Amino acid sequence: MRPILFHLPLPHFNLPITWIPLFFAFLFALVVLHKLLSKKKNYKEASLAGAFMALCLFIRFTILRENTTTVDLANFPIYSYGAMLLLSFILGWFLTLGLATRDGLPKRIMANNYIFTAVAAIIGARLLYVLTNLQQFNTFSSLFSSSSGLVAYGGFLGGLAGSILFLRYYKLPLLPWGDVVVPSLASGLMITRIGCYLFGCDFGLPLSENSPAILRKLGSFPHWPAEFALGRGAPAWLQHVQQRGLPMSATYSLPVHPTQLYESLAGAGLLILLLVARKYQRFSGQVFFLFIFTYGMARYILEIVRDDAARGSLLPSLPEHVLHPLALVFFAIVFVVGISKAITNRNIRRIIQIVVFIPVIVVLLILAPENSTAAVYVQLSTSQFIALLSALASGVAFKIEDSRARTKSILSSEKDRIDAHSF
Repeated sequence: MRPILFHLPLPHFNLPITWIPLFFAFLFALVVLHKLLSKKKNYKEASLAGAFMALCLFIRFTILRENTTTVDLANFPIYSYGAMLLLSFILGWFLTLGLATRDGLPKRIMANNYIFTAVAAIIGARLLYVLTNLQQFNTFSSLFSSSSGLVAYGGFLGGLAGSILFLRYYKLPLLPWGDVVVPSLASGLMITRIGCYLFGCDFGLPLSENSPAILRKLGSFPHWPAEFALGRGAPAWLQHVQQRGLPMSATYSLPVHPTQLYESLAGAGLLILLLVARKYQRFSGQVFFLFIFTYGMARYILEIVRDDAARGSLLPSLPEHVLHPLALVFFAIVFVVGISKAITNRNIRRIIQIVVFIPVIVVLLILAPENSTAAVYVQLSTSQFIALLSALASGVAFKIEDSRARTKSILSSEKDRIDAHSF
């Protein structure tokens, strides 16, 4: 694990942190001038750039009013998570615009939409983290501290809201855009969770003594060396010192489930699934709804073995061997009623409809206590709650759109038959 990938060998220079938003405001101002002075004046794009310029100025003159905090550029650190997040946006840009072009969507508008959506996603990810960890934020300025994080589902909801607003402004439908952007969400999940792993956040529950050695090695997070100058160990190490009796002298945390790698693999699997599903797409929104459901179910299961404290929790409090199997039954029913309708082969559809109930049995067997007094009571995490709601919404929407597509196909076939008969 390496929270800092490398340091840039720059000379000593104390850069006031308040200059940073001014720098970006200047760049957006140049974009505004370029759009207004070009031969084909684009007032909409100029307005969008102007909005971002205003946001940067707002941050500078309200949030960052004091000019005392500086950043020393000497050996400037490049953090693992930030690098992976940037890489995911770059890859997502090319993937999304490539698919948008293939689907005949207006490339320039989709490019601007991608940027607007990405900014909204980051804001949403931060807001949900703040809402689920209010105890960490006792001042307004602490909301913008870089020492705390983001929540993936907040990014999804923020990005969705941003896309809706942007597309409504251009009077374009959401679902075609959703179909081309969700593969980039899957690739982003695959990449950013590597950043989480290198940093050591979003870790899982401690492993048992008889767990595979390779899993125990992957799930051991270090007390960071002094060269990182971060003042503490990886989040797993710190939480185990504070809550599980790990001595401060320990060089590694207790071995835990490397849930970051699990979710990265889930992202890779989702990416493959979505790209394959596009080849069999019958209606707009089919790939979009498939992603919402499959990610929701995968995220819910992974949250069962997550142990990081900054996840938030919601009622009800039930025995874990009751709550989690019931939730997975809910996912299975939604799949059977809605999502599975995309599988045209009846025999394969029935097999998969049965297979989707297997996680219910597996989780029940793993979590079942030896007796009633040994039952462990748990609550839904914030992400599990959102996963359940989004699965229900995607299942209902999928069934509605699928029924419309089938009806349209039947009517079209009937029209063709009548035309052929009359001809």
